[in-house]
Amino acid sequence: MTTAFESGNKQRTKSGAAAKAYLKRQRRSELMGLAVADAEPTESVRRVDGSLATRVPFLILLFVILAGGVGGVLALNTMTDESGLRTEKAATTSADLQLQIEQLQAEISSMDNVTALDKAARDLGLVPAGDAAILLLDKKGAVSVVGTPAPVPAPGAPAPGTGTTTGEGAVAQTQGAG
Repeated sequence: MTTAFESGNKQRTKSGAAAKAYLKRQRRSELMGLAVADAEPTESVRRVDGSLATRVPFLILLFVILAGGVGGVLALNTMTDESGLRTEKAATTSADLQLQIEQLQAEISSMDNVTALDKAARDLGLVPAGDAAILLLDKKGAVSVVGTPAPVPAPGAPAPGTGTTTGEGAVAQTQGAG
C-alpha cells in the first residue's frame, strides 16, 4: 500500500509501514491535543514539538548542578586555606614556646649548680645542718629520739663589706657575733 502526499512542490509516495506510522502519530497527537498536519514534520516543528520544551528544565538543572559544584569547590578551597593558616600560626607559636622552654631550662640548670647554691646560701648566712636527730612517734603517743641532737655551729663573721642585709635576723646575728 502506498500513499501519495505533497511536500512542497514534489509529490512523494510512502510505503505502507510509513503511512501506518504517520497515522499512529497523528492519532497520538490528537489524543494529546496537538494538531499535526499530514505533511512530514520539518526540523523546526520537531524542536518546538517537545524536545526543546523538555530540554529547558534539564538545562536549568545542569546549570544549577554546575553552579553548585563550583560554589562547593570554592567553599572547600576557602576552608582548606583557612585551616592552613591556622596550622602555620600554631606551628609558629609552638616554635616560640619551645624556644622559651629551652631558655628557661638553661636558666634553671645554671641555677642548679651545687657550688653556686652553696655560695648563695653562705651569702645569706645559712650554714650546713650537720647531723640531725629524728623524733619517732609510736601508736601510743610515746616519743623516741634516734641519733644525737647537736647544735648547729654559728656562722663565721662575714668579711667586711660583704655583710648581708636580707633580713633583721641576719643583721642582728652579725652584730651579736662581733
